[in-house]
Amino acid sequence: TRRLYVNLVESVRENGGTVYLFSSLHVSGQQLQQVSGVAAMLRFPMPDLDELEEQAEQFQQNEDDPDETTDSDGEEYDPERRIREDLQDMG
Repeated sequence: TRRLYVNLVESVRENGGTVYLFSSLHVSGQQLQQVSGVAAMLRFPMPDLDELEEQAEQFQQNEDDPDETTDSDGEEYDPERRIREDLQDMG
């Protein structure tokens, strides 16, 4: 297990990330240990899980009915438009 964490820390640092270690002797480290022992601060938004589930259902429906080419807004599905919108949301 320790080797796994060491590899993770090395990988983060090699990719330009910053690693903070919290002692299990401190309250913050004890709280972190209760929720897996690892945390991350991301620089990009996480997708809404409900939205992802809706998209998966739509994708499945489109697989069943190939003539269906609209997204949840009723507009023609355009994956490039979706990527552009996501990039704008990220700032």
